Order: sequence, then structure tokens, then C-alpha cells
Amino acid sequence: KELNNLNAAIEREIEREIEARRRAELAAAKKKKTTTAQKSNKTNTKTTTAGESAPKVQRREKEVVNPNSKGMQKLTGSFQQNKGRLPSPITGPCMVVGSFGPQRGVEGKGNVRIDYGGITLQGERGAKARAVFKGIVTSVVRAGDFAFVIVRHGKYLTVYCKLQNIKVSQGDEVDTGDILAEVATDVSGATTLLFQIRNEKEKLNPRPWLNL
Repeated sequence: KELNNLNAAIEREIEREIEARRRAELAAAKKKKTTTAQKSNKTNTKTTTAGESAPKVQRREKEVVNPNSKGMQKLTGSFQQNKGRLPSPITGPCMVVGSFGPQRGVEGKGNVRIDYGGITLQGERGAKARAVFKGIVTSVVRAGDFAFVIVRHGKYLTVYCKLQNIKVSQGDEVDTGDILAEVATDVSGATTLLFQIRNEKEKLNPRPWLNL
């Protein structure tokens, strides 16, 4: 039941985030159209000097470095271009204890299968959740006893669940390796992070994206 509630909360928040992004893009497009029209009107009335040209703007791609990732990799380019190179979303030693896709449920519950929507990583007590790539924190939500954080990387979203002592707020810019929160330890003593990757609504298997 707790997992179902968590998944439902994540789905609601992602729906909200996608709708908010859609509205923001529409507003930005409308503003750009208005600005372009205004510039066009000014250009038609402005006298230009022969041979005059606008100064060139140099755009330098930012390098993202995560000192705790394997091989001290430098991550450049887009989120998609770094598939297979993203660092672990949990600090310290960890192992995958829950795979992507429907999994066998609790013993004695028949054929009930649980879909985690991502993978579950078990770490050491005191482990922290960290951003796997630069992005913007779009959601910080408490669901039951724990919380989850969503970070947007262009059209991709990463979701970090079963958190406590959140270190970020909605709207924060984060870099690769930045700490988002502490990973909660449950009543059984397990410190587990549920990690998801989405292409908007589509759930992706995180395993091929991570350099574990």
C-alpha cells in the first residue's frame, strides 16, 4: 500500500510538472514572438552604419565533474549523450536490490507483482542521494514517512525516492554529484533509494544509464 501511494504521488507530481513546463514554453514562445515583432519594428526605423556587424558571442560548454564517479569522468553534452556514464545516485558502496519492471511481490500474497518504476539501490546507513547530472529541482514532495525529489534535465527527469533531511528546494540548480538529501533507513534497518529516469511520462530502465 505504501509503495502504491508513493507511485501515485510521483505520477501526480510528474503530471503537474509536465503541465507547468508546457505552460511555461507557451508563455515563452508568446513572449519571444512579441519581442521579435518589436525588434522588427525598431529595425525598420533605425539607420545602420555600412559594414557594421553585431559582436560575436562565444558560448563555451560547461564541464561537469563528479569527483566521486568512476574514473573521475568529465560529463559534457546533454543528459542523453551521457547514457552509461552517469554516476550512482547514492553515495558510498551500493548494490541493486530491486530491478526495473514488475517484480514478485510479498511472499504469501499470491501472484501480486510490484512495479517500482525504476531500480532500488541499497547503501550504507547515512548514505546520501546525489544528482546524477546537472539540472533544475522541479519538485520536493513528502509522501507518507519519506520524501522524493524530481530533477529536470531538459526533456528527461530523474526521481529520487525514500529521502529525509532534504537539502534542496524547488527551483534550485544542481550540478552532477550535488547532494539532494539523506537516504532514509526503514524500520528493518535497510537504507534503500528508489531511483527513476523518465522521458517526460515514459519510464526508462535506469540501469543502462548508470556507471555502477
